[in-house]
Order: sequence, then C-alpha cells, then structure tokens
Amino acid sequence: MVFDVGRTCESAISAYMNGTDLTSCGKCEAYDNGNGSLMRIMPICLYMYEKQKEEGISDDEVIKVIHEVSALTHAHLRSKIACGIYFYIIRNILDGKGSLSERVQAGVSEAWAYYEREPEGAIEVEYYGRIKDIETLKSLPREEIHGYGYVVPTMEAALWSLVKSETYAEAALTAVNIGKDTDTVAAI
Repeated sequence: MVFDVGRTCESAISAYMNGTDLTSCGKCEAYDNGNGSLMRIMPICLYMYEKQKEEGISDDEVIKVIHEVSALTHAHLRSKIACGIYFYIIRNILDGKGSLSERVQAGVSEAWAYYEREPEGAIEVEYYGRIKDIETLKSLPREEIHGYGYVVPTMEAALWSLVKSETYAEAALTAVNIGKDTDTVAAI
C-alpha cells in the first residue's frame, strides 16, 4: 500500500516535528502551490460558513481563518486563494438560488471581488482565470482539463467535473477519469 501526503505537506509536518512553530511550517514559494490545502479545507469552510451564519462574522474574518489553516502546509497566497474561492463556492451552493452552475458562478464572482480589493490578491487570483466564467470552463473539451498536483489545474478540474455532471456519482467519476491526481480532484 502506498500512502502519499504530498511534498509540501510532508515538508510542513517535518518542520513541525523538528520544532518549527506551527504557524511557520507552511511552504510559501510559488513552486509550493500543490493542492494539499485545497483538498483538506472543506471542513474549515463548512465550519466558517456556520459560524458566519450564527455569529454574523465578516468575510474578512472568515477568509483570515481559511488562509491561516491553508498556511499550515501551503502558505503561498495562490494556495490560500484557492481555499478562499472554495469557501465562496461552498457558501453559494448552500445558500444560493438557481442552477448549480449559477451558484458556482456566484461564488467565483464573490471571490474575485474579494481578492481584487488588494493588489497582491488581484495578481494572484488571475492565475485562476479559466474558472472566472463557469460556462466557458464548462465548454472546454476534456483534453484541456488537467488534474495535476498543482492547485490551479486541480481547482479547474474539480469545478469542470462538477458543472459537467448531473449527480455526485457522475461528478466523482468524471474527476477520476481526468487522470493524474485523481483522488484529490475527486475529493475536492
């Protein structure tokens, strides 16, 4: 049996085990933008969704926590933004009106507006340009979707699989059939 935690996660775990402060373990170089934090952020997104509904906390507070959790292993802003986009999508799927594609689009649009407020965020969110318009993403042929370990194509592949499908089972199978890092794409 093979068990793989990913290079960036392994590095953060090793740093912690060797005495590095928990908040300083995450890798922060552009090359460190694997998909590990995006794969594991769903529980925090759901927790913060509920906390926001119950306590009325701001998006800034929510995104701060989501970014801090991502940074435990993936501290580069590009990885943090993926997790933030994911939160906005989840919130809109749970609260939104309209079709699934419309809810995903609303989440992506809210995330874009949030990240474009700051110059660095505006630069980094553009790496996710292919998901900015969900209908355009949905229209891409399978050959243009890739499920590599890099966070950007992982997000694209997960969303493409979701909006191309009618059921959960179909979405999971579509994600797995993309190839490469299939377990992560399907989990997301």
